[in-house]
Amino acid sequence: YNGHVDIYISYCPDLNDLILGIRDKSKIKIAGKYIKSSENENSNLFITLIADDLGDNLDEIILTLIERYQGYIDKGEYSVNNRVRGDYSGNEKKFIISSLSELKKRL
Repeated sequence: YNGHVDIYISYCPDLNDLILGIRDKSKIKIAGKYIKSSENENSNLFITLIADDLGDNLDEIILTLIERYQGYIDKGEYSVNNRVRGDYSGNEKKFIISSLSELKKRL
């Protein structure tokens, strides 16, 4: 939550689930708020207005996400394709690798 890149959590109606992304200039106009830590410190985590039911601070959000997703993660179900949970698709894996490569260049 205190890195060099802004991260956002939003809701995707196509997937009917939350998504995580890098908040860049194209996302600046999306309504929401930056989340503070339980010690009231600023963070780089942005929650869009449509996903604001996750909690009021970082600790609450972490607990909510664990409650919602730990069972899926334990089963290796990291993604949703055609509204079905499962592993990442080949295209998703390529996208993640490419995104991490771009992120390393920014740091």
